[in-house]
Amino acid sequence: EELVRLGLSRPNAARVDRTGSGDADPATELLERASSQLLAALAVCRPELVADRVGLELGTSSGGMHAATRLLAARARGEGVSAELARDATYFAPFVEVRSGLRRAGLTVSRSVQLVTACAASTWAIGVGLAWLRRGLVDVAIVGGYDALGLFVAAGFEALRATSASLPAPFRI
Repeated sequence: EELVRLGLSRPNAARVDRTGSGDADPATELLERASSQLLAALAVCRPELVADRVGLELGTSSGGMHAATRLLAARARGEGVSAELARDATYFAPFVEVRSGLRRAGLTVSRSVQLVTACAASTWAIGVGLAWLRRGLVDVAIVGGYDALGLFVAAGFEALRATSASLPAPFRI
């Protein structure tokens, strides 16, 4: 495990297996996979969704930090960086990509916000989505949260004791 090799004593966190290339930004990959699964499910249970006003509200602690860390490491080694990596290294890049993907799928994303409020970000996102629905600002709210686990982010979560020395079992009873 890379995080153990890099010196973390509590290197475990709940993760999604990656299917993309090693160069793909993990936050963007996670959001793209979640979006495609969500769109497939919505197409079955709400086929009229394309006519709805959709709100997208996502929370994050780390945003595009994983790509930013890769960009800074390449620059420190004196290497050039690709335009794609530079684009992915912005804090909002994963969010912008998922919003664009929803629009490419034909949805009318009438409101979209990314909240950056540390560990409470996804909870805030749910609350904002609910407020939009209650006020009639959107017909459907897509809400949630995401974080990509790289060394910088993992070290921060470890310092907060938000990682585990054993394999986690999220949502267990």
